[in-house]
Amino acid sequence: MKPFLASFMVGLLGYIPAYSQNCHCPGSDFGKDVKMVFRMSSGQIINLCGWRIRSRSRKDTVYQGYELFICGQQPFASSDETGQTMIRRVGDTLILSDYAQLPIGIHFAMVNRTFFIQKYFFRGKKLIDTSYFRGDLPQYSPVQIRTVLAEYTALTGKDGDSVNLVAHRLFWAVVSGSANAEVCLGKIKGKFQNFDGALSEEFEDTWALYQNWTKRRSKVVSQR
Repeated sequence: MKPFLASFMVGLLGYIPAYSQNCHCPGSDFGKDVKMVFRMSSGQIINLCGWRIRSRSRKDTVYQGYELFICGQQPFASSDETGQTMIRRVGDTLILSDYAQLPIGIHFAMVNRTFFIQKYFFRGKKLIDTSYFRGDLPQYSPVQIRTVLAEYTALTGKDGDSVNLVAHRLFWAVVSGSANAEVCLGKIKGKFQNFDGALSEEFEDTWALYQNWTKRRSKVVSQR
């Protein structure tokens, strides 16, 4: 790429070609080569490694597994290949919107929505993290919560798919403010441990989402 064209892309799009940086991916999951480099107006640089799955524009790209890091340092944000994250830059802020399968459709149907939002920017040389969970997604009504709790009570543990469906719904009942659902979700982890493979991985993903949400429940933010 010609120098004047590369400079134009830096100013217009906020990133520079990965091959212009002498830096390699710190892990082995995404190969050696950096996929994208974000240069902030302060001169600070953030590198992106990962698997891109689709692109809406040059600045709005979805990755299935990624690592974000500063050269010479370990990743400050990452996700494995089971997740999908939209990564974009707005001004000097890098925004990561993590998608999750949530049971908030009609009749508890699973729908794909952005749920966890990570925002990173530099204050001087310090990288600031202002991550939070969205608070504007539809929550369960008291009637729906009672339905989910009844489904949990009826579980026999013989059908792993049913256990996972109820686990998803219990998590969202917790998000909706049900303390009883939180107790049941904790019990379900120890009560049904006879599944492996994809069924086990699906539950562990739900449990990890619950744990992450629990750590940040005081930072739930409504986005309009």
